[in-house]
Amino acid sequence: MEEREYVKALVQGLEKKIDVLELIKAKNEEQKTLLSEEDPDIDKWDSLTDSKGKLIDELNLLDDGFEEVYQHVKDVLTTKVNEYSSDIQYIKKLIRRLTDLSMDIQAGEARNKEMAEYHFARLKKRGKTITQSNRAAKLYKDTMQRVNMVDPQFFNEKH
Repeated sequence: MEEREYVKALVQGLEKKIDVLELIKAKNEEQKTLLSEEDPDIDKWDSLTDSKGKLIDELNLLDDGFEEVYQHVKDVLTTKVNEYSSDIQYIKKLIRRLTDLSMDIQAGEARNKEMAEYHFARLKKRGKTITQSNRAAKLYKDTMQRVNMVDPQFFNEKH
């Protein structure tokens, strides 16, 4: 592959990483909206989490590919700075954008984690309350059945 093609592949890899990070950021926003609801849909939460996981896997593959391409082109970019100056400037711009997106995503993840922990704690508490209510209802039912039970010996005796 020619030097120019490696540089082009490097730029395309960075642009694709930005696209994937934008999608992850959008999924974070969807999760934020979901968690803002009083009673969020857990199935939707799971679906969003799964799709984010797939995007993160794709991002990791892009990182690996970027690193491989960079190894081929790093010497060219450092020795032929003047020839590739516009490409280098554009690459720097893309890297700044990647950094900004990463920071936004990390902040969103931290916020969503807090909100999710709150909801999961509430669900756990509600589960305990439901379990306790069910136990109390069963105990009441069992007790009431015993109270209403008339011992058959009273009817079998002849007076």
